[in-house]
Amino acid sequence: MNKFVVTVNNKKLFFDKDDNGNIKSGENNYKVDLTKLTENAFSIKINNKIYEATVERTEGGYVITINGNSFKTTVRSLLEEKANEYLQKREGANADGKIKAPMPGLIVKVLKAEGEAIQKGEPLIILEAMKMENEIRATVSGIIKSVKVNENSSVEKGALLLEIN
Repeated sequence: MNKFVVTVNNKKLFFDKDDNGNIKSGENNYKVDLTKLTENAFSIKINNKIYEATVERTEGGYVITINGNSFKTTVRSLLEEKANEYLQKREGANADGKIKAPMPGLIVKVLKAEGEAIQKGEPLIILEAMKMENEIRATVSGIIKSVKVNENSSVEKGALLLEIN
């Protein structure tokens, strides 16, 4: 079984999925069939009830619209969720405006530029480590003083990524 954590509107839901399309959440069991209609549209059959859904990838997750109702979501494996929680704790401990790499990895994307105003919690950099993409978020609000890394560059644990004033 594969274990997943789905966050919907800041509420975490835990799921186990087997190879036959069976999903278990707590005491509830579901038979799920997913059919891709277009690039972003799907037909989802859950226990013989059919739903139409569209999925839009956003910064940090997805917006899923089912029967006219939209939900901001993230979908992570249990391991990815634990890594994300670890990064969030590490970032919270660093409130001096110096954003450092929590682990060695590859800078996939720099999301903000020097001189840009940002709010605490905003994604700044995407760091790939152990084949997972991790969002590095602002630990303080302010203006980006300097960006010390470039996309597609490798960094070591503790390397200064950017500074916020």
